[in-house]
Parts: sequence; structure tokens; C-alpha cells
Amino acid sequence: MARRQMASVASQAQATVASHKVENSLLPSGLRVTSLDSDSVAVATLGVLVKSGSCYETYDTLGASHAIRASVGMSNRNASSFALVKNLQQMGGQLNVVGSRDFLFYSMSVPRNVVGDAFDILNEVVTSPLYNAWELTDNVYNRMQREVSSVEMSTQAIELLHKAAFRHGLGNSLYSPDYMIGKHKTGMLQAFHDKTHTVTRSVVAGHGIDHMTMNRLSSTLHLDKGHGPTQVSKYFGGEIRHQDVGKHAVVTIGAESCSAANAKESVAFMLLKHVLGTGTNIKRGSLNGKLGKAVANIEGQKAVGGFNFAYQDTGLVGAMIMCEAPLVGNVTSQVLAALRGLNVSNEELSAAKKALLLEMSESHMNAEAVTETLATRAMLGVDALSNVVNTITTADLNAAAKKFTGKLSMGAVGNLATLPYLDDL
Repeated sequence: MARRQMASVASQAQATVASHKVENSLLPSGLRVTSLDSDSVAVATLGVLVKSGSCYETYDTLGASHAIRASVGMSNRNASSFALVKNLQQMGGQLNVVGSRDFLFYSMSVPRNVVGDAFDILNEVVTSPLYNAWELTDNVYNRMQREVSSVEMSTQAIELLHKAAFRHGLGNSLYSPDYMIGKHKTGMLQAFHDKTHTVTRSVVAGHGIDHMTMNRLSSTLHLDKGHGPTQVSKYFGGEIRHQDVGKHAVVTIGAESCSAANAKESVAFMLLKHVLGTGTNIKRGSLNGKLGKAVANIEGQKAVGGFNFAYQDTGLVGAMIMCEAPLVGNVTSQVLAALRGLNVSNEELSAAKKALLLEMSESHMNAEAVTETLATRAMLGVDALSNVVNTITTADLNAAAKKFTGKLSMGAVGNLATLPYLDDL
């Protein structure tokens, strides 16, 4: 009874919260700014999205984006790493950075009353890193080595899939090659940073901050002008294997999808991932989706599900398989047959739409994820994808599914003794 009464009170209080819309602007410098205010949050989130992902690396700078990501929090022009940490602790803030093949996203979460001071710190972190030789040697290289050595088999398979599919550009790994760790010197990182961290390659985003404040803060960002490197990735297809001993194998099979800037097609491929399946919905439950049905009669431990990666130029859609080594050939054959003969019904489309809208709704509970989404949409020039979901038809999904009848790519890791080559499947 008490819970019901309190729930009623909470519902009434929530109804009084003002609603806000996403606001966008373009500063005279060419910097794009986006924000979503919120009266219901006490913590504001600032973010800077920069076109500085691994796809912009060359053969001689492989792993540079990873090194820059690992260097965040080290000394910059106006503060040592010690001072940076102490200042963040003093204001109750948290600094984070995540990287993709397209972008680096720097974010900082702080109480709303210290947003101005927090942006000053974020400004220095993004624009003025020093990459001191002793900090690289003592901290960054060791961090990179630990991250590379702890990559899971599933991530390795995805990285190999991208390498097979694109070779260069989007084929560059999110992680530095082993042989490059220790070779990312101060000059190399500074040059890569200066070329990629420019005004026209960046977006500033905020959640829980009014747009006028965001414009004022963003105008102080110390970034130079310049368009920097461009890297148009071409899809090739093929396969790469990393064979090993053991009891398990992971296989990824993918086809080229579309650019993330094409909103309608992007949403179609998102829905297609849910049609293929997303693993189990409950602990020790049965596999769901088309792929789960395709391998249901195969005895043994196995897991299959769909994936979808969307980038500025193009993307990948397909299936991931994790199973016991003796099963990998049979499971992969059944999954590939399901992909080749994929046909989506109205009922499956309806279920996929509900699952995708729920996924989008849950992501809105994470302020950092919301801020990154705002920045990415502003960079690509697309509106909220949730508005597009209900416009997708079964014809759109079946058109997307036809991608699996074209040239495929495969990445495989583990004991692959029973896995046929892609052209034999």
C-alpha cells in the first residue's frame, strides 16, 4: 500500500517537470553545438565528439587513435595529470573517453552549478594534450598493452571481420597492433591530434544544460580550423582467421549495409538485427529470432545473434556465432543458410519495432549515452531515429535482407578445425 501511495506521489511530481527539445546551432567558427536541457537532472553532461577514430590512421600511424584514447587524463598545457584528477575530484566530476572507428567522444559529468569550470577542464583535455615522453612510457604504453591482451574472443572476431571487409580505413582496428605499442612517440601523436582535432571535425554536446550556456562555453573551445584527413572506405569482402587451440570458436559473418547518415536504411538494418535475434532474453533461456530457430536442433553449447555497425561511409550487418569447436562448421552452415534465405514477416517486423523502441528508450536513461547520441546525430545531420521506426515496412526489411545474397565477409577466432572456408560454405 505504501509503495502504491509513493508511486502516485512520484507520478504527480513528474508531471510538473517541464519538457525540453533538442536545440542545434552553428557557431561563426564552424563549430556545431547541440544540447538537450532537463529540469529533472542534478548532474550535467558535457561532450565533445571529434572525427579522430582509427579509420583515419595510416600504415605508419596504426594505433594512434588508441594511444590518444589511453592518454586522456595525462598532462595538458595548463595542468599536470595530478592537478587534473584533484580538480575533478574537488568538483565531483567524472571524465571519460570512448572511441569508435569514426570518432573519439570525450565526456564529463559534473553537478550543474560547476558546468563553467568543468568545461574549462574538458577544453584543455581535448585541445591541449602534451603527450610527454615519460608519461607515455610509464603509463600509456602499459595501459595499451593491458587492453590489447585482455580483448575477448568475440571482440577479436569483430575486429577481424572489419579487416576482411574493408582492409583499410574502417578495417583498421580499434586497438593498436602489438608491434606498434611503444612506437607512438610524442611527435606522432601530436601530429595526428592536430590533423584530426579541428573545429569543422567536431561537435560539442550537452545534456542538462541550456542551449545559450552551451553556445557560450563552446565558443571558447581552442581548436584550429582545417578539414583534416579524409578516408573513404570501400567494401571488399573476404575472410580472416585466427586459429588457436581450445574448446570454443567465435565466427562473425557480415554483409555491407549502409551509411549511418541514411536514416531510413539505418533503421531498417537496426530492425533486421532484432529479426535475426539478440541472444536470450532470460538467464538460461532459449535463443530468439531467425538465427535461434535455425540452430535450435543442433545439440551442444551454442549462441547466435545479429549485429549491426553503422559508420559515416557504410556499415556491416550480420551474425555472430559462439559455440563448442566441434559444432562450429554445422552451426555456421545453418546460420549462413538462414541469412541467404531470410524473409521477414509482418509479425516479425512488429516485434522488432517494439524491441528497438524499448532499446532506444532504455538508452535515454544514461545521460552520457544521450549526449553521445546528440553529438553523433549533429555530426551526421540526421534527426531522431525513433521517429523513423514506424515508417519502415516489411518491403524495406526484405530489401535490406537481400544484402546477404551478395559478397560476404567472415572473421573467425579459436579452434576452427571443423569450420569450412567462406567460399566452401
